[in-house]
Amino acid sequence: MPLQIQHGVVMNKHAELTLLVSLALLACLAFLFFKGPSTAPVDEEDAGGLSAPGPPQVKSIDRIPRSKVRSSRVVNPVSVRGKKKVSSSRAVNAFPVSENRPEVYISSWAYAGSSRQGSFASEGGSQATEAAVVSGLRWLHFHQDKPSGKWDSDDYQKNCKGPGSPCANFVGNKPEEKYADSDVGVSALSILAFLGHGQTHRVGRFKRTVRRGLKYLKNIQSAGTGVFGNASGEGWMVNHALATAAMCEAFAVTRDNVLKGPAQKAVDYILQSQNPGFGWGFGPKDGKSSTLVTGWVALALDAASMGKLIVPRSAVDGAMAWFDRVTRATDGEVGDMRSDDGGVKFPGDCESGFESLPAPTAASVFCRIFCGRKRSSRTVRQGIKILMAHLPDYNKPECDKVDFLYWHFGTNAMFQFGGPDWRTWGTAMKEALLKSQRAGRICQDGSWDPVGKGRALGGRVCSTAINVLTLEVYYRYKRVR
Repeated sequence: MPLQIQHGVVMNKHAELTLLVSLALLACLAFLFFKGPSTAPVDEEDAGGLSAPGPPQVKSIDRIPRSKVRSSRVVNPVSVRGKKKVSSSRAVNAFPVSENRPEVYISSWAYAGSSRQGSFASEGGSQATEAAVVSGLRWLHFHQDKPSGKWDSDDYQKNCKGPGSPCANFVGNKPEEKYADSDVGVSALSILAFLGHGQTHRVGRFKRTVRRGLKYLKNIQSAGTGVFGNASGEGWMVNHALATAAMCEAFAVTRDNVLKGPAQKAVDYILQSQNPGFGWGFGPKDGKSSTLVTGWVALALDAASMGKLIVPRSAVDGAMAWFDRVTRATDGEVGDMRSDDGGVKFPGDCESGFESLPAPTAASVFCRIFCGRKRSSRTVRQGIKILMAHLPDYNKPECDKVDFLYWHFGTNAMFQFGGPDWRTWGTAMKEALLKSQRAGRICQDGSWDPVGKGRALGGRVCSTAINVLTLEVYYRYKRVR
C-alpha cells in the first residue's frame, strides 16, 4: 500500500507539469494571434540605388489605404505654444519621415520663434496642410513611370492603379489639356516636392521613388553640355532649371558625390546661358530674358550654393539687375519680358479670359529677399502690396482667378516677408488649396485638377507637384534674416 500511494503522488506531479506546459503554449499562440502580421512597404523592389542608402527607421506610410490618407490619424503635428523651441526629434517623430531626416530640413522644422522666425504651427501649418502634402506625395508616388523613373505629363494614366483607376482625364465636362514637352520639368518638380518633405534617395518611405527620379535625370543629361533633356521648344530652359534645382538640392542634403558632377555640370550650363549682365530667357544667351525663367534659375543657383557648388556672385547680381529693369517705376509691378507686358502668356490662356495675375512680381519679391534685398526696400514693399491685392482664390467653376504658379511664388514671397500680411495670405492659400484637392476612393485622390492659368503645362502631375511644394512652405525654406 505505501508503494501505491507513492506512485500516485508521482503521477499527480506529472499531470501538473503537463498542464503548465499546455497553458504556456496556449498563451504564446494567443499572443501571436492578436499581435497580427508585421507590415512591409508596398514597394518591394531591391534596395540598389545611387549610393548606399541609410537604414529606414520609420513606420511605413505606404501601407495606409489611399482612402484614409486624409484622415487625422495619418499625421500628428507637433503642438507648439508661444515661442518654445521644438526639438528636432519631436519634429521628426511627428511626421511620417525617417529619423535620419537631413539636418538642413530639421533646422527648418525646429527653428526658434522670434520676430523673423517661427515654427510649423505658429506660422500656420496644421494637421490638414500636412495631410494634404502626404496625400499629394502618395499620388505622385503611384503615378511615377517606374521603368524610367520619370513622371509623364501627358500619359500619366498608364500608371494608374487602385480604387477608381484610371484617373478621369476630364475637368468638369472638358478633357484635360496636355503638353507633351514637360516631362523633364514635371519630373523635377515632383522630385523637389519629395525633397521638400525630407524624402531623399537615402532616407524616407519614398526613397525608391526619389532614387528612380534622380536616375532618370542623370540618364537624360547630356554628357557634353550638361543639359537635361532636349534643348528645343520654349520650355526647355525652365525644364533644365528645375532639373538643376532637383539635382543640386538632392546633393546638398545628402552629400552623395555621385550627384556632385551632374549637378555642377548643370549649373555650369546655366551660367553659360545667362544673358550678359541680366537674367535668363527661353534659350541660351538669346538676349530676351524672362522674369519667370530667371526666378526658377535663381532658385536652382540657391540650391547649388547650399551644396557649396561653384556659383559666382555675378550670376545672382545679373538676376537682380533684370528684376530691377522690368520693374515699373510707378507702382513696382514686375513684367515678364518688359515692364509693361502684363506677365507671361501660356498656351490656351489667350482665349480663356484669365485674370492677369502678377506672377512675375511674386517671383521677383521671393528672389529679391532670398538674394539679400532688405524687406524694407521700396521694390519689395511695392511688390508685397500688389500681391496682397490678389490673394489666392479658387473661384470654381470659372477658375479664371486660379494660377498655381503665381500662388507658389506668392506664398514663398509672403512667407519670407512675414508678419500680418503673411498670415492673411497664408489663410487664403490654405482655403484655396485644401478645398480643391481631390479626395475619396478615386484614383485622383491627393491630386489637383489642372485648371486655371497655364493649366496645359504639365497637366495633373504639374499642378499636384507645385501645390505640394506650396504647402511645404512652413518648413521648406527658413526665413531669411
